[in-house]
Amino acid sequence: MNDLKLSVIFGILSRIITFMNQILSVPLIITLIGLKEFTKYNVMTAGIAWLITLGGCLLPSIVGDIARAKSDKNGQVISQKVSSSLALMFLFCSFIAVSYFIGFRKLSIEAHTILFFSLVIVFASTSESIRQGLGENYKNAIYNGIANLLSLIGVLSLYTFKIETNLLAIIILTLGSIMILKILNLIQLLRFFDINNVDFMSCKDMVIKALGFILISIAYYFNTAGLISVLGINAYKYITEFIVLQKIVLIIMGVVVMIRNPLWSIIVKLKHEGGGRNILKAFNKFLYIYMLMTPVIFIMLYYTVRPFVNVWAKGVTIDQATIISFSVYIVVVLFSYINSVLYYGLEIFNYISKVLIFEAVVNVIGVLFLSKIGAPLHSIFSLMIATSIIINLKVYLLIVRTCNNVN
Repeated sequence: MNDLKLSVIFGILSRIITFMNQILSVPLIITLIGLKEFTKYNVMTAGIAWLITLGGCLLPSIVGDIARAKSDKNGQVISQKVSSSLALMFLFCSFIAVSYFIGFRKLSIEAHTILFFSLVIVFASTSESIRQGLGENYKNAIYNGIANLLSLIGVLSLYTFKIETNLLAIIILTLGSIMILKILNLIQLLRFFDINNVDFMSCKDMVIKALGFILISIAYYFNTAGLISVLGINAYKYITEFIVLQKIVLIIMGVVVMIRNPLWSIIVKLKHEGGGRNILKAFNKFLYIYMLMTPVIFIMLYYTVRPFVNVWAKGVTIDQATIISFSVYIVVVLFSYINSVLYYGLEIFNYISKVLIFEAVVNVIGVLFLSKIGAPLHSIFSLMIATSIIINLKVYLLIVRTCNNVN
């Protein structure tokens, strides 16, 4: 059974566990530490999300490099890329740790804990890029599923046995389970590591190729956690509602990532073999199905988001106008997620990054202004709908041009 089939099977199981964790943990954590501390937790994790975003940017190039090396049965190159990527990530995490100690050591214990766990997670996440390149993405799904299961069991235990808890305990429980499983995933891949195979040119090549992906990830950060930070700075009235709805977006994105990651190395290989037209044909067929499904997706969201939020996040209410705009936003953002499957596999990060950065800048400026004047939440989603439609039509044209130029 190939990686795609295994990734779909284990990915579905992992997403079910992750979905249950996201569904159950939110109301339970709100009950355990209160809505105020829950909002604080999300604002703090959003503030440190740049680290995970930036750290993850350094490695995407190795997915294609390892996939091509595996296709050519070149074990030496695989070892070189794995060894160099681990060395590069160690230097990056060490630099961040030292910089943080110098400038921010007086912050709260919660902030210190989040940073420490995040640094370990960033370093150990190297394993996921390596497995994608090796065609073993289903193993990432297994480890991620177990991490979410442990987190859910922990939160359920605190709630069931009425154990007195606080924000720090929740941070350790939720981020700690992720950290442990990512370390275990990495340990199995250390067989490819050889200090003698750490290559300066490989590290330099990763950094150069990472520029486009860094910009893409920065754009993603500002469109998600960055917007939460902006709303937090302006003490926006509906920030908790926005956080809850953003978590629904992340659930949907998780499903897309489950499909995208195994396809990444497959598309790299097809491009390597000159199959651009076949990639484009399959892509357009999938987009056609998406277009046919958009009315159904909108209706489903319109009738399920409000009751879902009422059960999922007690105390949070969403008005009718926001339900409509959010449902349309989800339909539109699915187009961007479908596009991402292609531009990851085609490795056209440098072209796409400029477009996505423009979208992020417009969204941040727009949200900054709207939150400053106290505009309703549906106006923020309306802004994001407009920018997403325009930008992703441009991204689609870049994908088409790239596929047509593959020989």
